Parts: sequence; structure tokens; C-alpha cells
Amino acid sequence: MFGGSSEDNTQNSSVSDSRKNVDRGVTEWTSWFNIDHPGGNGDYERLEAIRFYYRERVCTRPSAMEARTTDWVAAAETGEVVHSSLEKGFWCVNKEQPYGRTCSNYHVRFHCPPVQAYWTDWSEWGSCSTEACGDVGVQVRQRRCVSNQPVPLLLVPACQGPHSERRECSTAPCTGDRPGPVLGGPGVPGRGGDCLRPGGPDASSPRGPLLCLSL
Repeated sequence: MFGGSSEDNTQNSSVSDSRKNVDRGVTEWTSWFNIDHPGGNGDYERLEAIRFYYRERVCTRPSAMEARTTDWVAAAETGEVVHSSLEKGFWCVNKEQPYGRTCSNYHVRFHCPPVQAYWTDWSEWGSCSTEACGDVGVQVRQRRCVSNQPVPLLLVPACQGPHSERRECSTAPCTGDRPGPVLGGPGVPGRGGDCLRPGGPDASSPRGPLLCLSL
């Protein structure tokens, strides 16, 4: 069984099968995987290929790996030169074996931590729902519930709490008054409406300029 480091490990018959206690807490082993056979260059049980074929069965970060032949002989007891990595998987190369031997047919399994769901960080607050000046709207921010292991497509990780938050927002106050009636006078094209002189009851009064209101 291989565990602890993500660096490549090489073992042969002089290296014992170190059985470290990885069963601390609630953890579990995957099923056994055998996606390659020792013909050609050797036997390659690469983690990338295993995830391709069995995407939902292998955790994101295994804590240990065990390799045995299909006759259930531990890899360290075969006398073969083998390699392992928690990031790459397990492989045995035929040309590296002593006395012209070829690699055995291996299968592997991985030790995974328990499935844990957790929230991502909150996103930034979104823009205010209103753009009108002097108005009140709403801002929203969100977070996602994710798992430390792949989960089936229709199974949603369960996290406690809301996935979104809302808060009130307000826009800047309006500056100036709304545009009032258009002021004009005789001869202004397109400007119709009532005309008057301030301070007088009719347009013939000599007091003040003529004002025409067009609404």
C-alpha cells in the first residue's frame, strides 16, 4: 500500500509493504480498478485514465493507494520494480524488470476521505437592481455548495444555510429639478401654447417680456 506522499515511489522485493494506518476517522476504500494489461510496454493503472472511465468513483485527493496482482499478491511481494504516485497512479514497465521478466497484471484501489460538502466564499455584491436616481433597490451575492469528491450528476451536495443573500441598496439622489415647461416666444418654430407677460393679465401688457409656455 502506498500513501503519504504524492512523489513517485519505486518498490521492489527488497522494499517491504508498509501498511500505515490510514483508517483514522470515517474513511473508505474505492473498488478495485484494472484498466490496463501487461502486454506491450507494461501495466499502467494511471489515475487520469481511471477517472476518465470511473469519474464518480475516485475522490479528488486520495490519501493512499493499494496495488495487487489479479492473483492478490501485494505489489511489494512480487519482486517486480513498480512505481506509484497519489497524483499519477500506479505503473510497471516491462523493460525495468530483472531476468527478462514481464510485469504482472495489477489492479489498484484508493483510500478516500469522507465526502464533505462546504460553501465557497461569497461572491462580490451584484449591481443595484435600480438605476433611477434617488431610488431604492436590491443587491444580491451568492456562494456555491461544493464537495471534496466527485458526486453523481443528479446528486447535489448538501450544505447548511442559504446560497444567496440580499441587501437593500439606494442610488445617488437626483440633482436639480425636473425639466420644466419650455419657454419661448413668437417666431420660435414648433413652439405653440399660451403666451403671457409676467405681471399682466394679457399679452398686450407692456410689463415684462413675453413668455410662451409649451407643455
